[in-house]
Amino acid sequence: MDKTRSGEKFDLLKVDYKWIDNCDDKRELRLAYEALELDSGFPDLLNYCLKKLKSVDKKFKTAEDFNRYDPAEEKRATDDVNAFLAEMKETDKKLRDGA
Repeated sequence: MDKTRSGEKFDLLKVDYKWIDNCDDKRELRLAYEALELDSGFPDLLNYCLKKLKSVDKKFKTAEDFNRYDPAEEKRATDDVNAFLAEMKETDKKLRDGA
């Protein structure tokens, strides 16, 4: 029995490609993914499990899902911040001139 990050025990020996193909239980797949990730000895099996898990649980995200750099997204965010600052500067100027 291997432990997962959540502290739950999980039998990593039962996990293989066939088991992953036949498993549709989100919880079991999450536990298998965590155990495989902690074990770090089976990267191909880990990726296969992740692919299946994401197909079964559309809300499942990994740290990499949140850390993807997109230059276009950064530019949009920068433009939004700059537009906000310009608007605040203009509002501040109107308030000061009116006072």
